[in-house]
Amino acid sequence: MTEPAAESIFGSWSAAELPVVIEYPLEVMDEIRATAAEGFQRLARGGLEVAGVLFGVRREASVRILTWRPILCEYALGPTLQLSERDRAELTRLLATSAEDPDLEGLQPVGWFLSHTRSDVLLSSPDLEIFDGFFSRPWQVTLVLHPTQAGVARAGFFVRQADGTLKSDSSYQEFTVKPLHRAPNLADIPAPVAKDRSNSRLKPEPALAIAAATPLPLATTAEPRPLARVEPPVFRTIERTKAPRGWLWTLPVILGMIVAGFLVKEKYLAPGNQPFSFHVFDAGETVQIEWDQNAAPIRKAHLGVIDVKDGGETKRYPLADDELHSGKMSYVRRGGDLELRMTVYPVGLNPVQEFAHFLDPGPATPPAPPAELEQLRQERDRLETEVKQLKEDLRKAQTPRRRRR
Repeated sequence: MTEPAAESIFGSWSAAELPVVIEYPLEVMDEIRATAAEGFQRLARGGLEVAGVLFGVRREASVRILTWRPILCEYALGPTLQLSERDRAELTRLLATSAEDPDLEGLQPVGWFLSHTRSDVLLSSPDLEIFDGFFSRPWQVTLVLHPTQAGVARAGFFVRQADGTLKSDSSYQEFTVKPLHRAPNLADIPAPVAKDRSNSRLKPEPALAIAAATPLPLATTAEPRPLARVEPPVFRTIERTKAPRGWLWTLPVILGMIVAGFLVKEKYLAPGNQPFSFHVFDAGETVQIEWDQNAAPIRKAHLGVIDVKDGGETKRYPLADDELHSGKMSYVRRGGDLELRMTVYPVGLNPVQEFAHFLDPGPATPPAPPAELEQLRQERDRLETEVKQLKEDLRKAQTPRRRRR
């Protein structure tokens, strides 16, 4: 975060529909662009959306942005910018204590910025909720950026009208934020030296030393030098005249197979495909949910979500970084049939999901007392006697009688 500086090159934004001019240092806008681009690169699909508070000064018809502070988000509801209760409390604390920050002396929150990696330059319903809830003053603004893979970002400011209405589906004036290329400070580069033939001492060339002491303007960029092509060295090899005999020739083949096996394992069990052993265990009125905290997807992730379907109702439980790496969680169940799904978001990889199912077998049947056991045995013996008698009667009935002569 660039602190307010006396010497800065400013850009400005305005729209014919709005009676306000927004000014900003190019370095500060480049930092915001780089922060949005970094969040975009953190996940393979869509990236993470980021946000921050804009601090500056306000005049009658202008707002000047001078620096910013990040808005922390634990991404409890996914990679989009949706603030949890903990995030909102932290944002409230940041706004309340900003006046005590010596680096922000004389500045006030003039608005906020956020990045959209999955939508256009607009204000969604969650964005409007944050804008109205934390930056409700008529002159406070919102900056929305849409970063790209090339590092360039489309951007636009959103400002309330005099009557309080706000155009949220698009910005009145969209612009492009490109990476700010700064020319090197030649005063920090040692000047070339030339050899004084009279006394064999080295001293700087006068003309080059003067050029080195003169700073170039900011817009000047040095011409890149073509890279010299260096040919790889050539090594002599000694050819063997005799092939190895016996079983020794099989050693390279075996080693090759072992290496191929490791390569196949690394390919098909990449960190994004490795399981993290998601299980659920019975613990009476609660269930114990566990996973392997040392698995690659868990180690590479900073947020996770567990969805529990209990009694036809699905609840979502976000996991902060410390909870995710603890490897366990307890859940008070209401029913005996639970369906669980855990999703983790490894940095730079696709989200990984695993499922678990818990079915309560119910209370075990208590053993019968001795008196009841004896009664059951007698009933069993009586039934067995009746069965034998019935079989005997059936056999006699089926035996044909001999005719008398």
